[in-house]
Amino acid sequence: LLNQGPAFYFMYREHARVFTDVGVWDNYSVTVTGRGEPERVRVVGVTDGVLPLLGVQPALGRAFTRQDDTPGQPLRVILTHGYWQRRFAGDPGVVGRNITLNGAAFTIVGVTAPRFGGTYIGLNLNLYLPITTMPLLTGDGEQLLGGRQERSFGVVGRLKPGATAAQ
Repeated sequence: LLNQGPAFYFMYREHARVFTDVGVWDNYSVTVTGRGEPERVRVVGVTDGVLPLLGVQPALGRAFTRQDDTPGQPLRVILTHGYWQRRFAGDPGVVGRNITLNGAAFTIVGVTAPRFGGTYIGLNLNLYLPITTMPLLTGDGEQLLGGRQERSFGVVGRLKPGATAAQ
């Protein structure tokens, strides 16, 4: 895991021959409303490759796709297993329902497996979102991963079998 800017991500995603995939992530907080009392929760914005690279498989529904991570797509969210248990009482019919985050409706597309537990990079997290939704939720108005901002992200990659770190 590294902290790098968006150019690093695009360069390695499109041109690196030694990685099976790379992804970037960033964490922040949102307010969940519409399900009892408003609640402030920690979330992580991820590109489509992050969860599969970390071996996170959904217990329900699906993981994010590259299409989910494209600006202008419908808003999607994946719940951690713990959050699903706590806020939705483990309801298996949660996939396809909406959850309101900072006033915007997101469709639940998946729930992580219980063994993953919702702890990610040392943080106790509740939700996973496509990183491209971050400007909508944080109100900063920046287009993420556009290459111009000075923001840094966590970067994760997995080497292809037989590839070395030196390569």
